[in-house]
Amino acid sequence: MPHTLTCQDVADRLIDYVEGDLEPDDRAAFEVHMARCAECATFLASYLRATELARHAVLQAMPAAARDRLVEALRKNLSACDDDET
Repeated sequence: MPHTLTCQDVADRLIDYVEGDLEPDDRAAFEVHMARCAECATFLASYLRATELARHAVLQAMPAAARDRLVEALRKNLSACDDDET
């Protein structure tokens, strides 16, 4: 019979589970926990969905005007930090 995992154990092993790197006994214990714990099952489903969405994300270039505003805001912020240190 597989050993018992806590929710923290499941969180710690999530990546290994998804990547298929758990030993058979650990995988069985992980799946038993998933079958019994709705919160962990929901977390796993959310993680899998997020990674799937990220895999299919389309990179878009930032519009030049937005980039320029961001750069200027960062420069002002950094300048203010430098002033605070002196």
